[in-house]
Amino acid sequence: MRGLGELDEYLGGDVRRPIGVGATPSPPLTPASAVIAHERRRKRRRITSSATRMRRIRYYPPDVRVYHVTSKCVDDQFLWRPTPQTTFVIAHALAATIEKYGVGLYACVFMANHLHLVVRAEGNQLSSAMQFLKSQVAKKLNRILGRQGAMSKARFKHQPVLDDASFIQLVHYVHANPVRAHCVEKAAEWPGLSSYTAVIDGRDAIEVAYFDEGAWREAGKPKQLAEFTETVCVPVEEMPTMEGLSSLELRAARRAMQSSMDASEREMALVRQKSRTRVPSIASLMKADPRTRPKGARSITPQPWAFGAPDLVWALRDAYRNMLEFYVEASARFRETGVLGEFPEGTFPPWAGVLSAPS
Repeated sequence: MRGLGELDEYLGGDVRRPIGVGATPSPPLTPASAVIAHERRRKRRRITSSATRMRRIRYYPPDVRVYHVTSKCVDDQFLWRPTPQTTFVIAHALAATIEKYGVGLYACVFMANHLHLVVRAEGNQLSSAMQFLKSQVAKKLNRILGRQGAMSKARFKHQPVLDDASFIQLVHYVHANPVRAHCVEKAAEWPGLSSYTAVIDGRDAIEVAYFDEGAWREAGKPKQLAEFTETVCVPVEEMPTMEGLSSLELRAARRAMQSSMDASEREMALVRQKSRTRVPSIASLMKADPRTRPKGARSITPQPWAFGAPDLVWALRDAYRNMLEFYVEASARFRETGVLGEFPEGTFPPWAGVLSAPS
């Protein structure tokens, strides 16, 4: 987590002062300073206009280590429907990703057509880890479903998490996804991969067991089931908000998280009662056709730029604008000269052809 002091030092100013409140009045502009200010505004508009013609530059701010990551299946299809086999494949791929790239998992939920992760990771590390995770899941599930091609959209979304209060709210939001989608009544009942029970129980891993019924039947249904059952453990790190707490304080914090979830479950129960919405059975969730998608119009929920107090988010937006100005200029030099020069920290340069990605 980043504190205000770290952002102050990084941005070279006090990020806690709201713009226009208690600020020192600007001195009157001289003719020369007016021309300079006008040129700066023109340059900023030109850079902003150039940036809007391309997709948003992937940017990992220095010193930010916690991110909320989301990714959707292609065409919103239910390719990750929560069958025992699918859940095991996803858990196995996620555990392999954590081991290979050293990312830390704080919370996760895999819905039928999208995922949510709250992770600790370096910038370049996160991109490589997500690429590996999605490719491993697609490779194995495509073989099971008899399909080819990408299983999730190429570009995942990530938002920095800047303070503890926002971190706690975000973890609750991630775990409550199945309840708010009216897929289950209780968060603990979601049959797909979720870290909710592991976090509430204070366990350091999500345990997922899979019984290969097909192989068991082919073997003549022997009484010994152990050889047909596999278990994978997905490591879950202790939340930064719980570091240094006593055992009594840890239990109190987990009870508070459970109480918050209970409140959300009651709230959604009232919503279903008023709208006469029924929660589907677990069996029907598992039997959903993976080629189908949610009925009705596709709802697009605006994604927050980052999770944090307003002053921290605005400071980060300013840092992004400064980075974008530097990035656009560096890209222009690269196009003109073909030489890959210096690019802003936390970004990926637009390499092409024989140019290799930065390590």
